[in-house]
Amino acid sequence: MNSKKGNKRKRIIVGTIIFFMLFGAYNLIWHQITYSKYDKFSKDMEPVFKGMLAQVYYSTSYHCREDGYQYSVKYPDYLFYTGNLAISNDDDTCSIIIWPSFFGNTKYGVMIQDEQDGYQIMVDENMEPIDKYFAPIIDKHKEVVKPLFDKANERWDTL
Repeated sequence: MNSKKGNKRKRIIVGTIIFFMLFGAYNLIWHQITYSKYDKFSKDMEPVFKGMLAQVYYSTSYHCREDGYQYSVKYPDYLFYTGNLAISNDDDTCSIIIWPSFFGNTKYGVMIQDEQDGYQIMVDENMEPIDKYFAPIIDKHKEVVKPLFDKANERWDTL
């Protein structure tokens, strides 16, 4: 009877150790994959600290202003693989958000604020709206959107 209890206890301990080793390995792999990719995007940018503890540890958001544009990088949250890159013009009338993918399915969004309305439109890498209903809006604001795409590609080589 005691040997059955001992074997069961031993299996539980071994199982727990294996679980924590696998979880630790997954964390290391996740950290290497995400940070190696996003470190390239945030090169030469200043960290954005939110709260006191963020300064003790490290920032997962970075920002800079350059040539009349604001650039930002948001690293993926813990154990997630999706962060984002953003660029906006100085008057905040247009922004592009890019969700880089590790698997080649990068997504793009455009936010446009005109005199009366605001739009959030998903587009492809050629600035074509995913929903064709929004094509006239993108065409109307192409002179503002296109330079943002060009600057994003110049900085991050994402297109």
